[in-house]
Amino acid sequence: MTLTVAAQVQAGSLGLDATVEVEPGETVAIVGPNGAGKTTLLRTLAGLLPLDSGRIDLDGTVLDDPAADVLVPAERRPVGVVFQDYLLFPHLSVTENVAFGLRSRGTRRARARRVARDRLADLGMTELADAPVHVLSGGQAQRVALARALVTRPRLLLLDEPFAALDATGRASARRGVRRDLDAFDGIAVLVTHDLLDAAALADRIVVLEAGRVVQTGTLADAVARPRSDYVADLVGTNLLRGHARGDRVVLDHADLPTTPREPNELVVADARDGPVFASIHPHAVTVHRNRPETSARNVWSSTIAGIEQYGGRARIRFDGPVPLVAEITEAAIRELGLGVGVAIWVSVKATEITVFAA
Repeated sequence: MTLTVAAQVQAGSLGLDATVEVEPGETVAIVGPNGAGKTTLLRTLAGLLPLDSGRIDLDGTVLDDPAADVLVPAERRPVGVVFQDYLLFPHLSVTENVAFGLRSRGTRRARARRVARDRLADLGMTELADAPVHVLSGGQAQRVALARALVTRPRLLLLDEPFAALDATGRASARRGVRRDLDAFDGIAVLVTHDLLDAAALADRIVVLEAGRVVQTGTLADAVARPRSDYVADLVGTNLLRGHARGDRVVLDHADLPTTPREPNELVVADARDGPVFASIHPHAVTVHRNRPETSARNVWSSTIAGIEQYGGRARIRFDGPVPLVAEITEAAIRELGLGVGVAIWVSVKATEITVFAA
């Protein structure tokens, strides 16, 4: 069971042109900023938005191919969908909501209810089987929506921001429940999310969409180690710089930065390379000093603090200067060093703490 997607579609001002492949048993998270095309891609998979060109193939069955005049309607696709707002029917009980997917595919009511109750039992929700949906918590409603999607035994499961309506506590519990459900699901799952924790908890791999294009795909560890756009770097909380490598030096691309013998626009790195590259630096690897340090670090420059964000005993410091970076230190260090916005400081980074890879 493999999903192969080459989707080209114009949806308003967005032009989606994305190629995605998902392997059997795999859960893939589609992530990206608002307006990147995540929901548009999901709608094409669900059959709610036909392609302008391209092809969607699920396990050897073509679901959409405009060139061959093939378009399988949504109700005939082996696809289950969990929408962001769940779309439970308020006038139906929990059991009847779960049974709806089977009823819509022609299953008789009595059998649909039996199968729905069995599914709810599998999810540990038997006590809610006869409850009206308005009494459900957000997490319970989310799991009922998932049960409704899975009860038809789809080959492809689509989850559109499934935890968006939940608070932080509810999300943590719901993630654990959905993780268990996905572990028992033998099909392909595609998750759309803005939340990196969702992707980390549920997905085997991420696909990053920006402006309708795939800019990066791989494991979350790949994205953390080698982000390929500013959005991905921000998402995983690391620094990303672009430049041109010449041996153990990376000349940065920031044209507006001054170049002086004291503060050249370059980094010294551990690995020799040549050509366009990205340089990734984790905020933990950026050391902050009030005075020019005596250090073995080969990258040392003066800078100015542009902003400080404090959270949970730690702080992220954003710098202006020849190399724009973010550092992460403790709030105690902020106080000891007397740091604040506008304060002049020195920054150091060891060459071995910089990951360089081809752009």
